[in-house]
Amino acid sequence: MRQFPLLLPALLLLLNTVAHASCLEEKPLKQLDTRYEQALRNGDTAFLSQLLKDQFIWVHSLASQTESKSDLLTRVGDKNYQQPVARTSKEVSVLNAGNTAVITGYTTVEQRNDDNSTRAARYHFMRTYILENGQCRLLASKTGKVWSSETGPL
Repeated sequence: MRQFPLLLPALLLLLNTVAHASCLEEKPLKQLDTRYEQALRNGDTAFLSQLLKDQFIWVHSLASQTESKSDLLTRVGDKNYQQPVARTSKEVSVLNAGNTAVITGYTTVEQRNDDNSTRAARYHFMRTYILENGQCRLLASKTGKVWSSETGPL
């Protein structure tokens, strides 16, 4: 009986860790990453603010641009932000290592032109999520353009 008070906190800690670690598993992480893509599409700064670590960094194609958390929130929150028509991910895979997961795949981003036609670009992405205080947070993103409807394969 004396061991019971010691076992209960340990059991609760274990159950809490198992419950929260699930956000790094393949299916929930893919769902979270889809929410991230949609938040970028819709300019959802509230969701992005919660998801992104303060140290977040996004390195764009060929290091043409690097964005911090505040840079990204400012860009997508701007009243002149040109929301993409669509952001669609394919061939997505997840690699897990403890409290870290890396998700990779391809995202096609469709934008509207001034004449109301659309153009598309496909990017290979790699994003790093970490488990912090029971929540999955996005630490880093790297994208590289691999195709454009204007130029074809790169």
